[in-house]
Amino acid sequence: MVKKYLFLLLLISTFSQQAHAYSTFGTGTLSCQVWLSGVEGFKKGNVSPFVARLTWVDGFVSASSWYGTRMKEVDNDDMTTIVSNHCIENPTDKISDAAKALVKKLKIN
Repeated sequence: MVKKYLFLLLLISTFSQQAHAYSTFGTGTLSCQVWLSGVEGFKKGNVSPFVARLTWVDGFVSASSWYGTRMKEVDNDDMTTIVSNHCIENPTDKISDAAKALVKKLKIN
């Protein structure tokens, strides 16, 4: 009985860890420093690089919602502010880390 219980715990632990594991591709692999420089570039009229990065974050948030995370609605300005603040506080993070922090901040419990 104890062996069955331990096996069940191990199995649940393995699957719960796999549920949170994912791979990041594209823009999400870029650094927070790249994000912040894109925000500055956007303010100076260099729109395309930043818009591409923000679009990636939009997709990440949308996918999180699609997979069941209920979130408050925000606009792109709010998303930019939240991601930028995360990047300022965590300069060695990646854009995907900031996007995860954004989803956590928007999550409705």
